[in-house]
Amino acid sequence: MGYRIETYSLSELSRISTPGKVVPALFWLIPVGNWEYSELERLWHHFTQRRGRCNEMGLMLVKDKYNRGNIDVNSVKETVLSEMTGKLADLLPSGINTIYNNDYIVSNKKNNQVLILSGAYPQPGWGVLISFKEHVEIEEFLERTLNEIHFDIYTVFRIATLAFKNWEESKNKMPIKPEVRVFVDKNKICIELVNQTESLLRDIETDNLNSFHYQTLKKISREIQIKEFSEKLDPLFEKADDKFIISVMILRAHKEMRDTEINNTLFRFITEHNPKTNNLFKSESNEQLKKTASLLLKLEETEKPKENFIAWAENIYNARIDDIIGIVKNVKNFFTVMVGDLTISTIHLEENYKSELAAWRDDLEKKRLFFHKNLQGVIKSHWEYGPSFLINLEIEAKKRGASAKSVSWDPARMVGWKILTAGMELKVIDIAAHVKEIIPEFANETNSINYVDDNTLLNGSLFTDYVHYISKSDPKISAREITKNLLKRLLRTSEIASILKNISLNIPLGQTNNELIEALLVNFGWPAKENHEETTLAACVRETDGKYIVNPHISGNDIRIISESYCKDLIDTLSSKLGYTEKELWDMILFKRPEYKGQNQGWNYEINKITIGGAIIILNALLDEALPEKKDVSDLLLRSLNDLSKKLNPLSHHSHIQVNTSDLINEIVSIINCTKELVSEMPWHFNPIQRNGQQPSVLTGNAWSHSYKQSRQLSIILWNGEDISDSMLIWNPTKINPVVPDAIIINRP
Repeated sequence: MGYRIETYSLSELSRISTPGKVVPALFWLIPVGNWEYSELERLWHHFTQRRGRCNEMGLMLVKDKYNRGNIDVNSVKETVLSEMTGKLADLLPSGINTIYNNDYIVSNKKNNQVLILSGAYPQPGWGVLISFKEHVEIEEFLERTLNEIHFDIYTVFRIATLAFKNWEESKNKMPIKPEVRVFVDKNKICIELVNQTESLLRDIETDNLNSFHYQTLKKISREIQIKEFSEKLDPLFEKADDKFIISVMILRAHKEMRDTEINNTLFRFITEHNPKTNNLFKSESNEQLKKTASLLLKLEETEKPKENFIAWAENIYNARIDDIIGIVKNVKNFFTVMVGDLTISTIHLEENYKSELAAWRDDLEKKRLFFHKNLQGVIKSHWEYGPSFLINLEIEAKKRGASAKSVSWDPARMVGWKILTAGMELKVIDIAAHVKEIIPEFANETNSINYVDDNTLLNGSLFTDYVHYISKSDPKISAREITKNLLKRLLRTSEIASILKNISLNIPLGQTNNELIEALLVNFGWPAKENHEETTLAACVRETDGKYIVNPHISGNDIRIISESYCKDLIDTLSSKLGYTEKELWDMILFKRPEYKGQNQGWNYEINKITIGGAIIILNALLDEALPEKKDVSDLLLRSLNDLSKKLNPLSHHSHIQVNTSDLINEIVSIINCTKELVSEMPWHFNPIQRNGQQPSVLTGNAWSHSYKQSRQLSIILWNGEDISDSMLIWNPTKINPVVPDAIIINRP
């Protein structure tokens, strides 16, 4: 099965992870890194067109932009879909890089990589990254792994998949609301025509001659776009033409005026009218006669009466009126029936629509309930088979010589599941007893609530719950160290060795229990976090016999990177001191230093990408604005930075050039001394690991600053409810350490 997603990102995976959001699948397959179009197309077809286990049990995720219409099929071999596939760093939580090294990040040279996740994502807490040469290899790994799963699981997924597709198809079959507006508009026209014909018949019966209704009917006939209606009115206007209308108007005027006045006035118009001057129309005061004359003038010369207009009108009227009455009655009856038919049709359509809509909703609800009933079996299968599928897939891939690694966002849960899948039957009592020993109050907590039975078999979820519970009680101990201690308590050396042997790992003789557990965690996919400490500017300098030297273990390129980090911290500190908004900062920088050329991507982007050269320009403006009284020291700092930049500049263009770092000592010492005079000390990069109290709260964690050689444990006092992040930039100009009562939290504009 295949599914198109908006974009490869953690938020997109979270969006579709709700059960029932996408078609049920035991696993998701996500192409990552560089792929040739032909390989990706074949893998896509394997999931979407070919009958097989992958089609039945898997879901391949591709970007919505991926389709044949965007590809030149004549150059598929050269086409690389880097933008159409995912990047591992975008698909995993940001903290993953603190656990795994760069081997887990997709490089440009690696093709045909896939990330396999459980269909219950984010459970069970990890995925498998596999690199292979051709798409057929991943198909073989998957098929072999799926064939080891119990047959009943296929039935569960097939029924659930069919139910999901039926439900989805029914969503698109919602009855279309009929266009009753057309019937309503037609009905309005019919009602108007019935009213006009009734009024016309009343006029004729009462001898109340009036051309208005004839003209109104003609106007309606011209405007309506319904051929059936206009054709029904055509016979009326063949009889009630302009001559007939004129006769009606003359006879109407005859009721109010003398014969001589009518005849003389109309005769004068017929014989003396000048269309260029319209003098007769301007001088005539009788509006009725002017309207009659205007119609008379439009008649052909042979049709115009020359005298005795009243007699002419009576002849025409009497000759036609009976036929017209018959036609009008027929028209009235026709449109009266039409009004009834249209009213009934409208009611019938609306009732049918309501009935169809109710039936559709009932059917949709039945299909939804049927799917969600079967979804419970899918969720149970995810729980029972999801972890073992990922484990067996990784083992199968390694057996076939492919590169396969577990990538976990909840390593403790992964370890728990892998221990269980390896055949270790551990019970809750095995781990709970140990927790009660190290955390005595745990016994009271478990007695006061309906806790898990001690004889329940331990699984990955229960294991990780205990790990995080212990970690919460003592944040100074890492989750990995807690896991190691638990495994030492729970597993015998022979059991650890057996697990390692089953994953095809050669065990050197004479290893201790601790070494075996370390090997177990590493091979499970939880390597030890490298103890990497940020090198500070102060650490670049050593003092020997009263003389300063550059730390010989630090290269020139390292010093360039450290100096850029220092500049960013100083810029953030001065910006915080000013308290300007992003716009105000840019306005000030460009006013004081108009030669500065930014990249127009925002202040945060600009500072993140800043080099020493660019930082000097920005610092020049910031120091002048924030510390105008310390201009001499500011100028010395900027000169020292500029001299340092010139000496380090070759590294930016020629990385092979070796810089004699001893030549940099004067500039570095000058920068450190100037910093003390300007800002007292550089800000601290603070990673809180423990919080005590509320308003005020005391945060404790590790911190480092460019003003000090070593990192230290720092505690700060917060007097309000600021949001606490994993990493904070803290400035303490009063230099009262290690407890900082008035910490200034620096947030980049």
